[in-house]
Amino acid sequence: MPDPNFTVESVPQGGQVRKEMSQQKGNFSTGTSKMPSSTTLLKWLGVLAVVLFIGSVFVFWFGGISFSEGQVQLTVDGPTQVAVGDEVVYKATYKNTNNTTLYRIHLSFTYPDGSVVIKDGQIVKLLSNVEGRDLEELKPGDTHEEEFHAFLVGDKGNIKTAKAKLTFDAGNLKSKFEKTADISTTITDVPVSLTLSAPPNTTTGQVVTYTLDYRNQSDGPIPDLRLVFEYPEGFTPAQFSPQPSQTKNTWNLPVLQKNQGSRIRITGPMSGNEGDSKRVNVTLQRAISGEFIDYMKTSTTTVISSPLLSVSIRVNDSADYVAHPGDTLEYQINYRNNSGHTLS
Repeated sequence: MPDPNFTVESVPQGGQVRKEMSQQKGNFSTGTSKMPSSTTLLKWLGVLAVVLFIGSVFVFWFGGISFSEGQVQLTVDGPTQVAVGDEVVYKATYKNTNNTTLYRIHLSFTYPDGSVVIKDGQIVKLLSNVEGRDLEELKPGDTHEEEFHAFLVGDKGNIKTAKAKLTFDAGNLKSKFEKTADISTTITDVPVSLTLSAPPNTTTGQVVTYTLDYRNQSDGPIPDLRLVFEYPEGFTPAQFSPQPSQTKNTWNLPVLQKNQGSRIRITGPMSGNEGDSKRVNVTLQRAISGEFIDYMKTSTTTVISSPLLSVSIRVNDSADYVAHPGDTLEYQINYRNNSGHTLS
């Protein structure tokens, strides 16, 4: 059958026949589309093959799960201001907003420095003030919360920071993931004021006096208190006012009424080397569940300085001369003004 797209045209010279393609419009009916060439089809098949390959690699490598570390949320809530001795409750909350289950979850909570940890109403002692809690899994969309209780110990103006760290696995991924959060609490009030004074400087062998003034400035009485002194090395307590309740460093305060206060004075000689810093510490403790815990702390320092006047003695030009019967002994006394002033 003749091809309708071609026409046969007679040519006068030589009777040659020329076959040409018709370029007229309307050769294709309305609504029909031109079939793609084999080259274009091969190109699209190649692109599709690359996409399928990349997708298969992704599925193989990532186990076919959808996970984003940013969709795991960890927060720590608690008071930003507190008074010394108040019980503080921290709440650590973590949430999984992925479509993937989290496994082998471990929450590590670090209490602020100097905290007294409370668990089930009892005082517990932790290594480095760190407590861990575990959870086997957290499904998509689930939230979990843990509470941590403690008393904060310090002085007015201290900033206490609690930290939380969450580690977990996600689906079949081999990597271990980690999230952190923290919260800072400022000590804004102290129920009992402590004022400790000592001489800023002394010379070895001289007598020094420590004076502690305390007063209940809270809204009510505070029971079961005691004051404990920690003396520096080289200090020998000799006189007390009033006398300690036990040993030579503890004063019991069964009840300290509102606005009630008093003074403790300790006197004794101090020895040490020139330049030594001698720090005395005082801790106010309170009985909780039958056990005394630190409530407040204060301290001050005395520096051993050079004496204003130094004196030394030698015999026969020796500081440790051994005499024999019949020896002639010649004593030499040396004294020196170590101050910057004329002594009279």
